Amino acid sequence: MKANYIFTQTGIEPLTLEDAKLFLRIDQTSDDDLVTALVSSARTTAEKYLNKLIVQQTVTMTMDSLPCGGFKLAYGPVQSVTSVKVTDSSGAQTTWDASNYIVDTSGSRIVYTPTAVFPTTYQSINAMQVVYVAGYGLATDASTIPGGIVQALRHLMAATYENREVADAVPPLVAALLSPFRKLVI
Repeated sequence: MKANYIFTQTGIEPLTLEDAKLFLRIDQTSDDDLVTALVSSARTTAEKYLNKLIVQQTVTMTMDSLPCGGFKLAYGPVQSVTSVKVTDSSGAQTTWDASNYIVDTSGSRIVYTPTAVFPTTYQSINAMQVVYVAGYGLATDASTIPGGIVQALRHLMAATYENREVADAVPPLVAALLSPFRKLVI
C-alpha cells in the first residue's frame, strides 16, 4: 500500500531553550537561535531514526484506494484518529462513519468491523484520507516523552553544537539510547 503523508506539528519541543542551554553549559544569549534550531533538528533526526514521532503531530495520510482488511498507520505512537474520509464514485469526499472501523492505537492500525459498509470508491489519486494524531508528547506537555529519548536528544544536540560539520549522523551513544524505542521498517 503506497501512501503519502503530511505532518503538522501540534506539540511543543521536548527540550526548552533553557534545558538545552543548561545541558550545553551556555550562559550567553548569542547562540539562542542556533540552540533552538538544534533542538528541532535533533528531534527530526531522531524521528527519522526511530520511524516514530516524538512530539505530538497531526498526520494526514492519503491512499489511492481502500486497502483490504485494514491498514497500518505508519507513524506512531498513535494517540487518536480524527477522521477517515473516502472519495466515492461521484468524486465527492465524505467522512466514513467510525462504526465501520476499529482504531487499534497500540498496534497503530485501523481494522474494518465485520459489519462495515464500504463506500463505492474507485482507483483515483488520494481516494482515501486518514487524519490522525501521533507522537509521544502532548500538545502542551512534553513530560510524556520517555526519558531515554529526551536524553538522546540532549546528546545529539550537543554533538551537533560541538561539531557543526556532522551531517545527519546518529552517534553511537544516541543510537544506544534510542534503540529500545526504534521501530524497524522492513
